[in-house]
Amino acid sequence: MSKEAVTYFAYGANADPEMIKAIVGREPDGEPATLNDFQLVLQRAHEIPEPVQKILQGKWSKQEIETFETYAIRRKQGAAVIAMAWELTPAERALVDNWELNDGLWYQKTDVQIVTPTRGLIAASTEIIDDPLLTPAEALRPDLPAFVNSQSRMVEVAEAVRADALSRNTETLSPKYCPVIVLRLSRKH
Repeated sequence: MSKEAVTYFAYGANADPEMIKAIVGREPDGEPATLNDFQLVLQRAHEIPEPVQKILQGKWSKQEIETFETYAIRRKQGAAVIAMAWELTPAERALVDNWELNDGLWYQKTDVQIVTPTRGLIAASTEIIDDPLLTPAEALRPDLPAFVNSQSRMVEVAEAVRADALSRNTETLSPKYCPVIVLRLSRKH
């Protein structure tokens, strides 16, 4: 990958090839990766910050919001998260930031060190919700499915958010615009 590439450590739905394609517009090169000293957790609807719940109302039905869950990761010594390392362009990473609300409103963009089978220990970027009150994912979802919400709806919403972001010009794309982008999308009934 070129020196401008950004290694993105993606977990949950973002580790799925169909989902990352919906977010960035293509399936990037990737490989399995491990992030040590972090733990996969699950954030349920009632734990999602109120401003984010309002943003979700712009695209998701009331029933979908009431059952909405999302994976997050938090720091935990001795734990590990196994997921995917995608090679993205800076513009594609901005699209991920936009999708994940990586401006501190929901997730916090974080630089980490991951281990891959082909490159060993490398620098990567990911997002975290470092909340000690969130429940470990395996306690709520022992099978750890990639998608904890409807896969087709997640892909549909990600494609719509990407299209709207690109229509606004990705060179000026900033996560702070994501609430406006999502709220402007019409909700499907």
